[in-house]
Amino acid sequence: MGDGRVLADFAGATADAFTLFERLEAKLERFPGQLTRACVELAKDWRTDRHLRRLEAMMAVADAETTLILSGTGDVLEPDDALIGIGSGGPFALAAARAMIDRDEMDAEAIARRLAKLAQAPFIKVEATKFTEVGYVGRDVESIIRDLLESAIQMTHVRLRQDVRAKAEAAAEDRVLDALVGATANPETRQKFRVMLRKGELDEKTIEIEVKDGGGSVLPTFDLPNMPGAQMGVLNLNDVFGKAFGGGTKKRKTSVADSYEPLIAEESDNLLDEEQVTREAIRAVEDNGIVFLDEIDKICARAENSGGAAVSRKGVQRDLLPLIEGTTVTTKHGAVKTDHILFIASGAFHLAKPSGLLPEMQGRLLNRVELKALSRDDLKRILTEPEASLITQYVALLATETVTLSFAPEAIDAIADLAEEINQTVENIGARRLHTVLKRLLEEISFTATDRAGETIEITAEMVRERVGKLAKSADLSKIIL
Repeated sequence: MGDGRVLADFAGATADAFTLFERLEAKLERFPGQLTRACVELAKDWRTDRHLRRLEAMMAVADAETTLILSGTGDVLEPDDALIGIGSGGPFALAAARAMIDRDEMDAEAIARRLAKLAQAPFIKVEATKFTEVGYVGRDVESIIRDLLESAIQMTHVRLRQDVRAKAEAAAEDRVLDALVGATANPETRQKFRVMLRKGELDEKTIEIEVKDGGGSVLPTFDLPNMPGAQMGVLNLNDVFGKAFGGGTKKRKTSVADSYEPLIAEESDNLLDEEQVTREAIRAVEDNGIVFLDEIDKICARAENSGGAAVSRKGVQRDLLPLIEGTTVTTKHGAVKTDHILFIASGAFHLAKPSGLLPEMQGRLLNRVELKALSRDDLKRILTEPEASLITQYVALLATETVTLSFAPEAIDAIADLAEEINQTVENIGARRLHTVLKRLLEEISFTATDRAGETIEITAEMVRERVGKLAKSADLSKIIL
């Protein structure tokens, strides 16, 4: 739009959006080079025109300097950070953009965690290797959704506790006053102590309070194998026997200052409706849940192994597929639909390729991002820049034996070169290769350090090539030793 200087997008009905685009184009022709003025005029018409105000859409408009959101209520919004997201996926898109713009050096898991935190979405990270095909001993993939729901319930508890915190603090204060002056004290005495309590004059005084006994919360859980409805997961003795184990109260002596937090937490839980907490947690999982599925390459079929373990890997994939496509998982809190849960899969793919996944799985994991391998310069930075780098750790380790260890700059270059070479020729395990190279390089020094107290040892490029370089030339030896 605007002679190619303005971008516009929409969320809502397509026909309504095209009508708004035509109106915006007309406003831009009337106010050339004035995007904000054109949008304000459109928003006025949108709010007052009897035909336009029936349109259900939201617009995102931007040029080289300005980014705006237009709504049918007459609002023209300009974000602080020039990032906007509209539609049902807007919060996720915004969270991902902010996560990657703020910290471009993060790995896939860190980006996913930051995305979930910014979007306030339930998040769980699991390894694909933990699961087995249905019918085998081990965890089934539906436990992913059950664990995600438990995480969402905890998040919902924390969020709703903030809504009732004021009432909980007042109730906790009354319980502290009961412990100080008794429940039958006259109002004047209670008010006098309340003033002293709020001023902090009684913080150090020791009182005895009654709190719920949480002993039952640590009871173990048991799997229910080979039983109808085994997808219910686990049986918690505390759920079965209720308050029979640890459901009462116990007396506890503490200072006034330290008594507030447990009392506020207990009063907050008393004010919450557990059914509402469960309903909101299930809704949060179904609408905003994020599952980070790590080591997906370990369940890929490999060309050199077409039977045995490969069959089990395909079985796990077949079990995962309904979760990703959308199904209903039964939990002890109710049924959870997975249609809109975001699945992010990650894998190294050294021994397997993404083509080893089932075709249906590949079709459901459409967006593929390939990270480039660490270069020599990247490995050198990892060795030198972090505060607790491997070199710093080894220097500190040998210092405990009063051995002074130092690395020449050429030695660090040689270590980085060797790590990159071995990653290319043997197996690319990233920065973990530095650990194996340094371990081999300093193996003899570490073993004899107790007999070399007071010595100063400098690691040179020649030592690196002599102790590690020869092994790197032999692929077979490198697999075993490095």
